[in-house]
Amino acid sequence: MDWIWAQRGRHWNKNGGVSLKDDKGREPFEPKDELKNCESRVGENKEKCWVNSNERKRCYKTCGFFMSDDEFRPGEEREKVFGW
Repeated sequence: MDWIWAQRGRHWNKNGGVSLKDDKGREPFEPKDELKNCESRVGENKEKCWVNSNERKRCYKTCGFFMSDDEFRPGEEREKVFGW
């Protein structure tokens, strides 16, 4: 979550000097789980990813809440990457 909060200045500021339109990019992001053994902790069908649980809040990669740059492919059109 620290990484997301740190990105706020790239898109918004009080004087309007930055925007999503003029964004210059970011460092690569690789999501990481904050808990050990997340794959076994969330359940076979990732049940704990969909309820208010410690695993949901801290197993970012295992629950799939953030995409790695390999999946997101920054710089490419969303329609090409996701089909929408």
